[in-house]
Amino acid sequence: MIHIVNGDVVGNKIGILTGDILVWREMYDFGPLAADISEKEWIKRRALFLMKK
Repeated sequence: MIHIVNGDVVGNKIGILTGDILVWREMYDFGPLAADISEKEWIKRRALFLMKK
């Protein structure tokens, strides 16, 4: 069994479960998002935002 979790905090908390734990560290939920722009513009905006962090 592989348990896929979002973030190290959750991964550390479920360490008692049997099987492997895969910590997914995705930052899509961090920063600006927009549905009305092209993929190229979206990538550009995300990159600029994340470079400031």
